[in-house]
Amino acid sequence: MGVVKWVVFSLGIFLFSIAVVFSVMLMLQDPKPPEKEIKKKPVVTKAEIQKVKNKKGELSKEEKMVLKIADLQAALEEKSKLVDSLTIAASKTEKLEKELQKITQAKTSTKSRESRAKEMAKTLSSMKTKAMGPILNKLDDDTVVLIYKQTGKTARKNILLALSEARAAKITKKIINEK
Repeated sequence: MGVVKWVVFSLGIFLFSIAVVFSVMLMLQDPKPPEKEIKKKPVVTKAEIQKVKNKKGELSKEEKMVLKIADLQAALEEKSKLVDSLTIAASKTEKLEKELQKITQAKTSTKSRESRAKEMAKTLSSMKTKAMGPILNKLDDDTVVLIYKQTGKTARKNILLALSEARAAKITKKIINEK
């Protein structure tokens, strides 16, 4: 009899453990995705509303309620359209804010780059043309143009003199064609 009690007890523990595991698994499951929005049918149909509006004479309580419900349905529909348009406007506003943020960051970056170019232009303008040449020849065209714009007439002349003829022509063309 002791063995039977032990087997029944073990079987009970086993079943209880399985129940706990399944309960935990159910609780950890992802919730069901929301079902598609079901369009609710109007409480009062257009035909009923039209019928009441066309009726001559005094209206019953039910008919007055039909008209009131019709007014409320129309107001609800109008509010829904307003909410939809506001949602669209909010979405557009959000996109515009992100675009503005990108433009602001680009502008800040450009100002920072121009500021550093101005400092470099001061340093280069104090150098002799022969010393400037090797430095400018290792820079890309956009950087040379940026430095060129940050200098005075004499330094500009020296920058172009420090470059090879072909590169000076290319830089000059780039400066002239810039918008």
